[in-house]
Amino acid sequence: MFITAEKLAKRIFEKDRKTIKKNVFTNLKVIDVSAGGEPAAEAFYKKAIPNALFLNVFKTLKDNQAKYPNGFPSAEVVKESLEALGINKTDELVLYFHPGKHSGATRAYVILNHYGLNVKILEGGLRSYEGLGLPTQQGTDYSGERSIIGSLKSSKDLVVTLEEMHNFEEGKVDTFQVIDCRAAKSFNGEATDNIEGCRQGNIEGSINIEASEFMNQDGTFKSEEEICDLAAKHKLDPKKEIVCMCRTGIAATVGIVGFMKASSIGFPKIKLYDGSWSEYGSNY
Repeated sequence: MFITAEKLAKRIFEKDRKTIKKNVFTNLKVIDVSAGGEPAAEAFYKKAIPNALFLNVFKTLKDNQAKYPNGFPSAEVVKESLEALGINKTDELVLYFHPGKHSGATRAYVILNHYGLNVKILEGGLRSYEGLGLPTQQGTDYSGERSIIGSLKSSKDLVVTLEEMHNFEEGKVDTFQVIDCRAAKSFNGEATDNIEGCRQGNIEGSINIEASEFMNQDGTFKSEEEICDLAAKHKLDPKKEIVCMCRTGIAATVGIVGFMKASSIGFPKIKLYDGSWSEYGSNY
């Protein structure tokens, strides 16, 4: 699920790390999926990994008909987003991000992995790539031919519904544990970024583990051992499913990727409550 900058460099460059290997991008697609919408696109145009594509995760890789901020996209939406960039189902996709914009990569990873794509995250993002002294260039919009992906099949039981979450709070579901990845102030009802019509607070019985607890300051994820220690600290039950949530379904994916990295813990399933607090706090 991760690739290091060193391994990516070996795939892209000749020995001097300056000359791009001929035809390397036939099946390898390097994609900037930085969080931030249009500002992220502007950053891509200024600096990008050579021949990288840009995917605006929060604009095109989402259900724009959803009532709440970030609706999980259907297979058709994902198909359209990838075909517009000339991406094929058999391509190897490497997602990267500008410093501090890692949640775009985790969100894209969770979505694309769910639909069966061969996808990895560049550990540490653009910072780790530049740390090796590798070249960048100005990013450009894709102008090649559209691809034809065909149908996409999704894995089952990733997205949890509002009803399931309410049943959890009512004590009717005991098969999973809810991890709220919001900042502690938001979890404790002291948010300053309220969504109109949404109350403050949290789901009774949920556990607050901030998304930042899964990350190092350099944009890399903590080690599997460290995440296992984090799970033990919060007394998580390895026999129960994990359901991650946050404010709008973005930071929750940082938790999902973190728990996926720590596969030795043994959680039977790791799920996403995509509506997150923006939906739950607006209904209950």
